Amino acid sequence: MKINKIGIIGLGLIGGSIAKALRRNNPQILLYIIDIDETALSTALNEGIADFITTDDYSIMNNCQVIFLCAPVKASISYLENIAPYVNNNTIVTDVCSTKAEIIYTASKYENLTFVGGHPMAGSEKSGYIASTPHLFENAYYVLCPGVNCKEASYDLLSDLVLSFGAIPIKMTPEHHDFVTGSISHLPHVLAASLVNFVIINDTEDNGMKTLAAGGFKDITRIASSSPTMWQNICLSNKEPILSILEKFIEMLSEFKVGLTHEDSSYIHDFFNKAKTLRDSMVVNKNSIIPLYYELIADIPDKPGVLGEIATLLGKENINIKNMNISNSRELEGGCLTVSFPDAISRDSAILILSNSGIHCYAK
Repeated sequence: MKINKIGIIGLGLIGGSIAKALRRNNPQILLYIIDIDETALSTALNEGIADFITTDDYSIMNNCQVIFLCAPVKASISYLENIAPYVNNNTIVTDVCSTKAEIIYTASKYENLTFVGGHPMAGSEKSGYIASTPHLFENAYYVLCPGVNCKEASYDLLSDLVLSFGAIPIKMTPEHHDFVTGSISHLPHVLAASLVNFVIINDTEDNGMKTLAAGGFKDITRIASSSPTMWQNICLSNKEPILSILEKFIEMLSEFKVGLTHEDSSYIHDFFNKAKTLRDSMVVNKNSIIPLYYELIADIPDKPGVLGEIATLLGKENINIKNMNISNSRELEGGCLTVSFPDAISRDSAILILSNSGIHCYAK
């Protein structure tokens, strides 16, 4: 089937990046886009990304060969009812949500709807259409979960479309997807929020925990800054897998508690050594769904103008700095200044520039 019309509902980071990837790689396809943000719609139209835009007229989805639902899972589920009158079995409907079983089950109730669940494993610390890019999905895994009414030809067509984004399609069942992402994405977000909430509840009167929270604590709790509404959606949508995973995790913590209570040195060493071995073997993916930070640590004296000096040195070489932060608690860091960059090349170039200027620094 030749694709000449695609619909997109939701023009944020993911929806906008899909639209831009489609426009770049498949310029002949007409893009019909729905979003409540009139500014985002107008921008996409003026940039030549969108061909037709509307805030609420779902009839424009009529005759689309593919429709992308690019909203949180509860909203995407509601969109299924909105588009149902305008689709048929030749229309492939897909989503980009972080959970798959619930939306695929709901989609199965519509006999005229061919559904393939999708989850691009890519993201950014920024949000909205303004942050979208046509290369967001390049070399990133893109999970596809065919629904009950999905024929192989429909799956293959969507898989080829994902390949055109530069992504790597992976076929999974919705149950397998929700357990895997529940373990490596949803559980870490629950734990990060729990660690921060632990400090809130148990901090001393002088806020000693918050004051002394060092780089390590901030690194492992960084994702606690994610959208509360989005994670409320995800946890409720993936309730049963997350509950099962939490039980397993609590059991692991209980085992560690027993090992520590009995001062089992062998168990404790093995506990940390197994984790280190697996963590060190993991390949870093620049398009991770959890945003990466490329940072350097610099050992600088406390004197007026030193931050400006560093910014000037890097600015002259067109090195883009995302953030600069003085760490007052750094028991694991040999320097007091952390500088963040958008990519590894910028960070490595900055290390060379600063080192040549006599500033001791290294990649974090």
